[in-house]
Amino acid sequence: MIKWKSKLLLAALAIGGTSYIGASLWAHSTGMNGLTNKNGGDGCTCHGGKSSAVTVSINGPETLEPGATGSYSVTIAGGPLAKAGTDIAASAGTLTPGSGMKTQSGDITHTSPKAVSGGVVTYDFMYTAPATAGDVTLFATGNSVNGNGNSTGDQWNHAPNKVIAVKQGTDVNEQGQPEGFSLKQNYPNPFNPSTTLSFEIPVAGKVQIYLRDIQGRTIRMLVDQVVAAGEFSRNFDFSDLPSGNYLYTLAYNGKTQSRMMSLVK
Repeated sequence: MIKWKSKLLLAALAIGGTSYIGASLWAHSTGMNGLTNKNGGDGCTCHGGKSSAVTVSINGPETLEPGATGSYSVTIAGGPLAKAGTDIAASAGTLTPGSGMKTQSGDITHTSPKAVSGGVVTYDFMYTAPATAGDVTLFATGNSVNGNGNSTGDQWNHAPNKVIAVKQGTDVNEQGQPEGFSLKQNYPNPFNPSTTLSFEIPVAGKVQIYLRDIQGRTIRMLVDQVVAAGEFSRNFDFSDLPSGNYLYTLAYNGKTQSRMMSLVK
C-alpha cells in the first residue's frame, strides 16, 4: 500500500473514514486489498498506527477436504471501534465474500465499514480449498475506526495467520472400516434451475444434506434419512430461490463436508 506523505491525502484515503475530498479518494472507504501479511504486512497505514489494543481473529474449520468449502469469519474488537473494515487473503483456494463484502484483486474486503454488534465487528465469508492436498494459509487485517472523518485516533492490526490442512479423510473405526466419506461437486455448476448432488459413504448411516446461504444460515434440509453404503446422486430443483452462491453440506457420522454452488437465472 502507498504510504502517502500528505496528511490531507492520508485522511482522505481512510478506509472507514467519511471524508468527501474528491470522489476518487472517498471511494477507498469501500475497501482496499493488499494490506495483509500475505503482501508484506504494511497493513492499514492510512488508519493511524498498528496497535495491540485491536484484536483481529480468523475463525473457522482447521481442516478441509480438497475442493471442499467451509464457513469462516473475521472478528475485530478493541480500539476506538465505532466501525471496522477488513482485508482478507488466501495463499491458495477461493474466497467468497459474505454480506457487506466484495472481491477485489483476489482478496475480499468490505463494501463499507460495518457498525459494531455485541462489542465486535464480524465479517462472514466462505473459503473453498484447492483441489490438491497440503497446507494453505488465510490472512486478515482489520481496522478499528472512530468515524470522525479522518485517520486521527484510528487503529489497526493483523490477525494471526490461520493455517488450514487440506487433506482427504483417512480415519478408521474399531472394525477397521474406513470412516472417510465424500461430497461431490454439484453438476452442472453454475446451474438454472436444477442441479445434481452426489455423495459417497463407506458404511450405512444417517445422512443429512442441508442448504445454506453464504452467511451460513440454513435455508432447507435436502436429505435427512438413513442411507446404505455406496454412492448416491439426486437432482434438486431450486427454481424458487434467487440467483446467488449457496453452500450445501453433508453431515455423516459426526462429521461434515461442504461445497459451494451457484444458481444463475
